[in-house]
Amino acid sequence: MMLLIVMVIGMLIYYFALSPVDRKTAREQRKSPDKYPWVEEWRIKDRKDRDASEQPSSEEQAKIRGILEYRVNVKEERNDRGLISLMISPDGSVEGGWVAEYDTLSPRMNYTVVNAGFKGNTDPSKIYSDAEGEDKSKLFFITKGNFLILETNFDNGKVKNVTGNVYVTGWINPDYSASGKITITSDKKSLQAFHWQGEPVN
Repeated sequence: MMLLIVMVIGMLIYYFALSPVDRKTAREQRKSPDKYPWVEEWRIKDRKDRDASEQPSSEEQAKIRGILEYRVNVKEERNDRGLISLMISPDGSVEGGWVAEYDTLSPRMNYTVVNAGFKGNTDPSKIYSDAEGEDKSKLFFITKGNFLILETNFDNGKVKNVTGNVYVTGWINPDYSASGKITITSDKKSLQAFHWQGEPVN
């Protein structure tokens, strides 16, 4: 409880320190947490602080009794964007990494994901909802890490390193199939999102 109070106070201090334009951006982002996962970073907790949130929201929700491993392809629209590996443990811990190397035609670039590791946890308290309503059978997870991407411009030969935060979020179905997003951002204003879905390999 004390940790939660400290986090809330910290968020309030940060919010009021923002300029009016930044405050408007923050308000808009809070309305779309699925698009801007950093507004729900508070859901990422240390193991000792996760006990209260581990109660399933529904009997249908997936029960993780052994380690689940996923290795699935990543897509940006229809284009391949590497491979994501995920490991989800019975205690709710989630960790993994994303590897990729791909070219784009417009602009003519090569992108190499040098590093994109992440850690986090499941959170049964978040309820899935869409235009058709709520679905309490899905189990949510959220993770955060850092990325390093090497960008090469084919037209001028320039190479640069791009760094920032990577967030991997997703939903686990009762049959343990899962789907989710990789979101990368360098400034928590602009972002790039990739999608994945698959079944555990074990």
